[in-house]
Amino acid sequence: MLSAFKVKTAEIKELRTGLSPEHVQKASEEFYSLIPHANHGKIKFPLLDNPNIIDSKASMLNTLADIEIANRSIGDMILQTDLSRQDVISRYYEKLNCEITVLDHDSETFKLIEQYAQTNQRVSEDFKLDIIDIFEINRIEEAERFNRKLGNIQLLWHGSRTVNFVGILSQGLHIPEKPRDLWFGKGVYFADTVCLSASYCDEEDSMLLLCEVALGNIDRKSNLDFELIQPDETKDSVKGLGKWYPDRKGNCTIDGNVRVPMGQLIKREDKDDLILDYNEYIVYNINQIRIRYLVQVNIGKKGITRQNGLVANPDAV
Repeated sequence: MLSAFKVKTAEIKELRTGLSPEHVQKASEEFYSLIPHANHGKIKFPLLDNPNIIDSKASMLNTLADIEIANRSIGDMILQTDLSRQDVISRYYEKLNCEITVLDHDSETFKLIEQYAQTNQRVSEDFKLDIIDIFEINRIEEAERFNRKLGNIQLLWHGSRTVNFVGILSQGLHIPEKPRDLWFGKGVYFADTVCLSASYCDEEDSMLLLCEVALGNIDRKSNLDFELIQPDETKDSVKGLGKWYPDRKGNCTIDGNVRVPMGQLIKREDKDDLILDYNEYIVYNINQIRIRYLVQVNIGKKGITRQNGLVANPDAV
């Protein structure tokens, strides 16, 4: 089933290339026959003939693939009816293919992350985030491929819908299929401001990631660039400049060379034409990402908007 989702996503992407009306009609009919949609016979399904609907369906398939990963993992264990509850939990853990360690609430790391979450919020916003638990994550394959040599490694936030986390933990973050409505093109997005990443969670009780991101040489941008595929040749990542950013005086360093931008948010005075409220960091190669912590949170986010009300991929940051 997962391979079918990937194939169908690739076929949907081909529809952006300007195919004939007959081809679009045939492809649309095939898509709706393979991926059931509820309409109770009252409406005619729209043709996949414009970028917005094509991107919407591609995003839907990505979500279905994540759900299928979770269901497959659970389903395999349900079939083994002789397993005890503890055995089921152990098997489920094994299928995640990563090491997970609960942090003690009194540990220095827990307190540092808690402070990171508390300090870089705008006081004026009606936003409250409580940390329930923090889990240290070690994905062996990810640790081995992480391109630490690029340097400029920062510990940054990433928010996503709850349904995505089984796939994220078992397979890592990936470059999204959806190429449009991403402010700086097809990359993996991070933030140095927790309230921005939290706005991409879909429930009050949610998860956030803290990842080591090897930013290397950064291409700093004041304006959006939806068609960006990768940074300039001499650059390794892109930073969308926001009106608010963590005060550098509050930075700290952990594990030798990982910077944590945990200063109080201050307003940028050197630029007055910025579109984004907060900084965005984008990498276009998964070898620049290492998931370090899974943070279980309770979010009260009344009044919080995503980057000045802009609409983007729900899994972007």
